[in-house]
Amino acid sequence: MKRRLVIAQLRHGAQSLDGSLNQLSGMLAEVFWTSFPFQQRQPSQTTSEASLRAARDVGEQMTWMASHVAAMTTQLSLLKIPLDRAAAAALATSTPAAAYDTYHYHQHQHGSGVFPTPTYTEGGQPSRPYRIVYRSGNPEPKDGPAVHRLSRDNHVCIFSHFHPWEFSRMRSAIGPAFEIDAAKQYTQLTLDCTDQSARRMWENLSCDAAFQWGQRARNIKELTVRYPQWETEWSVPAWVSLVEGHAHGHSGDQQRQASDEASSAITTPPPSPLPSPPPTHATLQTIRFEEVDCRLPGGRNDWYQRRPPPPSSPVHLPALTTVTNIPAHSAWARAGRGWVTPNVTTLTFDGRFVDEVEYDGAREWIGGCSRLEKLEYDTKGNQGDNERLLTAMPEGQGLAGLRSLGRVRTVEEFLGQVRWDAAGVDQFRQLLVRRGCVRSLQEMTLDMGRDLDDTSETRRLIESAAALSDAVMHPDALTKSLMPCVSDYCGISLQVLAWSRQHRSKTVKKLVAGFAKGVRRVIFDERRQASGANPATPTSFPQATTLILPQGRRSHFCEQVRRAVKVAVKMPRLERIECREHWAWAIAFLEALHTAAPEKKLASFRLRRTADSLVDMRPEEVAMWSKQWIDYLSKMPAIESTEIFVEGALSRASLFECLYSRLTTMLVTLSKAEDTKHSCVMLCCEERLREKLHERFVGAMALFNLASTTHRLEDSLWSTFTLMRVG
Repeated sequence: MKRRLVIAQLRHGAQSLDGSLNQLSGMLAEVFWTSFPFQQRQPSQTTSEASLRAARDVGEQMTWMASHVAAMTTQLSLLKIPLDRAAAAALATSTPAAAYDTYHYHQHQHGSGVFPTPTYTEGGQPSRPYRIVYRSGNPEPKDGPAVHRLSRDNHVCIFSHFHPWEFSRMRSAIGPAFEIDAAKQYTQLTLDCTDQSARRMWENLSCDAAFQWGQRARNIKELTVRYPQWETEWSVPAWVSLVEGHAHGHSGDQQRQASDEASSAITTPPPSPLPSPPPTHATLQTIRFEEVDCRLPGGRNDWYQRRPPPPSSPVHLPALTTVTNIPAHSAWARAGRGWVTPNVTTLTFDGRFVDEVEYDGAREWIGGCSRLEKLEYDTKGNQGDNERLLTAMPEGQGLAGLRSLGRVRTVEEFLGQVRWDAAGVDQFRQLLVRRGCVRSLQEMTLDMGRDLDDTSETRRLIESAAALSDAVMHPDALTKSLMPCVSDYCGISLQVLAWSRQHRSKTVKKLVAGFAKGVRRVIFDERRQASGANPATPTSFPQATTLILPQGRRSHFCEQVRRAVKVAVKMPRLERIECREHWAWAIAFLEALHTAAPEKKLASFRLRRTADSLVDMRPEEVAMWSKQWIDYLSKMPAIESTEIFVEGALSRASLFECLYSRLTTMLVTLSKAEDTKHSCVMLCCEERLREKLHERFVGAMALFNLASTTHRLEDSLWSTFTLMRVG
């Protein structure tokens, strides 16, 4: 009854307003036609004093009428604003049919400018009036609707592009319903540290709020965590709560569905134990971690203390297949949380595990994956990590589907080349084989460190690496380079290459040959080879740029030089020679190399000497060496740069002046060649000796530069003093 009364009043008010507008329109039309004859009136038409007074009177009345019309227009425009708002609100809450049947009269831009008179049917309903829609010579107007009404689904799709925290600023305007429905549209969610506001929000987000967001993100497929460099544990509580909330939201739906089906059953089943919660249909497929170089100031670091409490039920993630680059220091995120991830096929870790809780989390990741195809973790030379991690997978066929192990690093360079031994490689092979990884791998890279020296330990390690490759690699994958050179400073002993070529194992030959193809440094050994064959060929060291010569012995001096030259001419990119201790060795080798390859030019020649060996030289030996070097300059290859590399300590401090004198003499001698642009002394000796030599060279630098017109002495980084040719 109340609704009918309101609608009746509304219709009566609309009809009354239409009548008033109709009356006003008629009156305005009469005023228009009254004033129209005077719009074109000419002065010649006013001929008498009476007509002039009448024209003046009409002008005053029109001015008075125009002011009233202007005031009325202003008042109507002000009253029109609340009327439009009220009408728009009423139409927004009406049904589409009602909104469509509501007629709005408006002034047509091509019409007469007068509101059309509304007409009504016999039942009192308004009918659409006729109006001019087209005039000859004018284009047909194309007036669209003033407002497009969007459906709720369209609004949800638009709002789904906002981040969760951005809804906090719009919640008062749009309400919480849109926030919940928009979160259901999420397919990708990124925890980004590069934006200051976003980083602050993720760092301060409570676990409960993150859990609720995870529940709302029903269709999420990818979760990306972009954490700052050196802050690998950044926002662990937030992303863990998101994942668990996502799984819990689907688990709740499953339980409600099971409860509804049970309550709708016709017959009552017999009492039975309560079943465990059914697996969820969680849609999360990928968890990705990315380290970024974030320049923003650091925030909180109490991530482990803020971790959420363990869930009361298992967290089922059946769709999860890819988890990449998990920071080792945040692997504890999964420890003791009961995650069920049986379908993960790709699992990679970044960094080295340190704390026990990190190992526990990594073990749960590895042990919970029964379909692994790609597994990567970095032991950094700690062979015990293999047993601690891989034993999480029970023996059997858990790794039967494994196809990639990535980079297997057997050495820790930052701890003085700590390397696995042969027993460690054998243990690693047994761990894989016992878990079903037998001749199935397609990708594996053995990182053997920087140098392969000619030692018995190195040879046993290579043989164990070959046995590992034969046991776990697919036969077709053995044709790939399994032990490449992964550093720009790798070196190999010539004797190791010769030994591998005579080995009975084809895999040993392939491993060593593959490593040799990428090395930058070749270590020449002074021992006589077992066979007369030269192991160096033009294809043996295609990337090698440095040849390291031994100390040398007078017993077979000439033979060593001859064999070293044979190796040097087979190195197509040779540009650097490094010689140890023996002076005559260096001069004889350079002379023989120039004779064998006259076109060969060297970018650098380094002479390594210990501090004690320099002071032990007699003055006549130093003079003889200087004379030989100068005399043989025309018989040696062109050398652009020469270096004296000083290492070790000085046994007697009283010999410091002698050492300094030897270094300056050698420095000047090495700079005599016309092709030598600069020669330098590199101080890599004991710290106190290095500081003292550095101070002495700096003190002599200014005086030398003032006295010399051909050379200039400069101090550079790493305690290196360079004598540069001027001009």
